[in-house]
Amino acid sequence: MPGRASGRAHSAPPCACPTVWCWWCCLRADTTTTGRCSTRPDTWSTSRTPPGRCRQHRLLGDNGVTEGWAFLLEHLVSDPAWLSARLDVPRPDEYVRFTALAKLTIIRRYAAKLRYETELHGGAPLDRMPARYAELLEAALLVPHPPGDHLDDVDPGFYSTCYLRAWAFEAQLVEFLRAEFGADWFRRRAAGSLLRELWELGQSLDVERLLREVTGQRLEFGVLTQQLHEQLS
Repeated sequence: MPGRASGRAHSAPPCACPTVWCWWCCLRADTTTTGRCSTRPDTWSTSRTPPGRCRQHRLLGDNGVTEGWAFLLEHLVSDPAWLSARLDVPRPDEYVRFTALAKLTIIRRYAAKLRYETELHGGAPLDRMPARYAELLEAALLVPHPPGDHLDDVDPGFYSTCYLRAWAFEAQLVEFLRAEFGADWFRRRAAGSLLRELWELGQSLDVERLLREVTGQRLEFGVLTQQLHEQLS
């Protein structure tokens, strides 16, 4: 999708993200199987889809799907049931609340980024965009943001929508897995078999259709919001 400006070069080593957010990108590297801060979700679908599947379903399509699978595994380390079962954490509440706060911060950041990028690519006067960028990000996160990042902190192709939809997808999928297989769904062979079947689809379906095929639900943000409320309470 064409855009008016993007200062982020995905081939630039080792990281082209604003410095304050590098920790998130680098921690996510393991779940997207890339060694670089600029994540490449195509690597996920390539490594987990059968070689016989057509190439466009392995390398193209909706990156919200691969981001959703990355979030599913990434957020296991903040699941109280997983922490108790795998790491024998006796009282994970404080840690779970911390990770929920970090997650909420990132979600609010990307929601603000999407609003900013929509205005930027929508024809707003460029000379007003530095102040507008700082205004929107500061309103969302309650910390100052340098106006000078107004072009560097822009994702190509409105990639922010992939992240936002992936967070909602992962939240609804986890609720489904818990309902079908129990709170310790990650220990159930049937749950693993289901996930492997879904991974083999690659990116042949977009997030909305994939969620509908699995759970019968429409993609929406209510479940994600409720999960964050519960974790932060």
